[in-house]
Amino acid sequence: MAQDLSNLHPDVQEFVQCLQRIRRLLVENHERFWCLRIEKVIQLARKSDGYSVELFLGFFGGMGSFDDLVLDTTDVANSDLRKEKTKAYQIAQNLR
Repeated sequence: MAQDLSNLHPDVQEFVQCLQRIRRLLVENHERFWCLRIEKVIQLARKSDGYSVELFLGFFGGMGSFDDLVLDTTDVANSDLRKEKTKAYQIAQNLR
């Protein structure tokens, strides 16, 4: 069931929607570790909690980071994930 995001700032709405697409890709590809972390960011962002941005941005950098994630699936799914990660990262930077 989709949660109403209309009470959020448009940039936060876009951030949440992008994170939801990332979560969907992770669920479809059985990537539980990162799925749980993205779900936490979504929960915080839905509350307009600014920590969601810092938490998400903290997933990048260093060995084993979210940026290093490659799904054990098709090139198309990995390409989609890469695009969504990049978009979410850019939105988070702007929200910061």
